[in-house]
Amino acid sequence: MKQVHRLTATWLALLIFGATAGCDRTDHGHEALAATETAVALTYESLAGAAKGITEATDELCEHTSAPNVEAARQAWQDTMALWQQAHVVRFGPVRHDDRVLRIQFWPDPRDLVARNIDDLLKYDPAAPLPQIDVESIHDGSVALQGLPALEYLLYGNGQGPGVIALRYAADPQRCELTRAVAAHLAQVTNALYQEWLHHPGRLTQYGQEEGHFANRQAAVSAVLNSVIETGEDMASSKLAWPLGERVEGQPQPLRTESRRSANSLANIQNNLAGMARFLTAGEAGGLLALAGRSGASNADIKRVKTLLTQAREQAGQAPPLAAGLRSGDNLAPYRTLLETARSLNSVLSERIAPALDVQVGFNFNDGD
Repeated sequence: MKQVHRLTATWLALLIFGATAGCDRTDHGHEALAATETAVALTYESLAGAAKGITEATDELCEHTSAPNVEAARQAWQDTMALWQQAHVVRFGPVRHDDRVLRIQFWPDPRDLVARNIDDLLKYDPAAPLPQIDVESIHDGSVALQGLPALEYLLYGNGQGPGVIALRYAADPQRCELTRAVAAHLAQVTNALYQEWLHHPGRLTQYGQEEGHFANRQAAVSAVLNSVIETGEDMASSKLAWPLGERVEGQPQPLRTESRRSANSLANIQNNLAGMARFLTAGEAGGLLALAGRSGASNADIKRVKTLLTQAREQAGQAPPLAAGLRSGDNLAPYRTLLETARSLNSVLSERIAPALDVQVGFNFNDGD
């Protein structure tokens, strides 16, 4: 594994060198996009590795069913969900192929199709075999039986402790068959995502040469920034305002919270923010925020974005679990404060950073994918 990572690091170094060699060192737009390309590749690599970790953890759980192994599988799930929430900031390119977003995370799920599909599948005579369950049948079936939400339900139930889940697996061996197939399919999808990104080097820095590349640099800049802005808007509207009841006269909707069974809703938001920061700064290598600063955005605007990103992450980390807080209804102030911070962040990005980069917010530049 260490050798693979060394090879990948070498490949990425060559990619950066190849993307920047022959360019004027003052070509900051090219440098920003080349650094962003690399940040995406590293994120996808980590996501694929974490998803493989779920297959190993669920194999161990099924071979030796115990509460500690349930906990280990849950940790592998949390690691993968964290990386997916960061990677999902990228909303162009190979993630758009073959319904990969829904295959990795089917959400929102207002009718709880994930639980209904799994429960229906496992309502059977234990002496009789399940319908065929393997990676191919999972891929060809409903997206509600795929990806991270399906694994969350299989590993957490409706919030039951690890001992209860372990007993459920021990009493129902075919549950393992389903869990292993879903995990293996997720690993396959995330690895395909990573490999497809690698197989098209220069996606953000080569223009109009072949399918999959943008028509020009401005289209690439717009795609990256609009992806970040869309993530922030989804975070505010779907992950906070909707559960807080803004669509239903202020009545909290705990069943609308993302990853509620694992109490992972606010961790997801923290990782969305981490992904937004990563792709705005390219890991401080010089991303779109630096380019915006050279293109007319004020230092105050740049600092404001960074401050709000940090502030929102801190607020999400300090607030009580979202679904539980909404169910009790005792103190919704921390969630409303977080929502206002997220909206402020979105406003600065849309009204200050986007104009500096000459980006039309919401404009869909089709990159040929």
